[in-house]
Amino acid sequence: MTEKIKEQILDIRFIDVADMHDINGVRWMAEDLGHSELVEFMNNHLEEYVAYIDTGETDRAFEEAVAKEKIHIPQYFHVAGMMDFHGSVDITDPCYDRDVRCRMNDVKIAEGKYGCFIRKDENAKNPEDANRVLTIGIYLGGNASTRQVFEKIGTIGVDAGLAGFFHNKPDYSDEEWSRLCEEMNGRDTYLEEGCFFSSSGDGDGEYPVFAERNHDGEITSLEIRFFKDDEEEGGED
Repeated sequence: MTEKIKEQILDIRFIDVADMHDINGVRWMAEDLGHSELVEFMNNHLEEYVAYIDTGETDRAFEEAVAKEKIHIPQYFHVAGMMDFHGSVDITDPCYDRDVRCRMNDVKIAEGKYGCFIRKDENAKNPEDANRVLTIGIYLGGNASTRQVFEKIGTIGVDAGLAGFFHNKPDYSDEEWSRLCEEMNGRDTYLEEGCFFSSSGDGDGEYPVFAERNHDGEITSLEIRFFKDDEEEGGED
């Protein structure tokens, strides 16, 4: 097995964090990514492929890469960290309680750790706009690859100029909300156990939420897009 084939196997481990013994699934993703060497290797040396996966080398390489933040980061994306959302997220402005209608609750996602990224407007003509957040997203395994294909799954409202992803978001008391606002002061993003959110582009409004799914139909990436140009990229990103 060549080093190139090992790299292609690791690519798939990043993108789907799937069962690498799912031969048909791995082959499907390899074909989709144009990894022809891996497809040919699996077609002709399947036992050797399985034996390699059984060594655990791919999992160790994946964990080391995540630990070193060697993850797929397109240009202009900024890494906030990695988080496990335990299979479901609330997508909302943190100021909203659970009974507010303009949020999305209990959106089911694939299990695993997600890379928490934002994308800024670093090509802005006005330098003052360069720090605006265009997109906030979570990506299974830390992959924010531009190869992904997204679909719009809903919209959320924003009233405090903030939005993001939460696992079982609590309804904040006035004291808790004041403390959170103080901690967010002067920052683009906020990341702690169970929550990841950022400033919302130009501020308040209604914003679309996009999802990307794996071949089993599970959501593996979510994005909130704060500007029209980003919203129009609802096909292939």
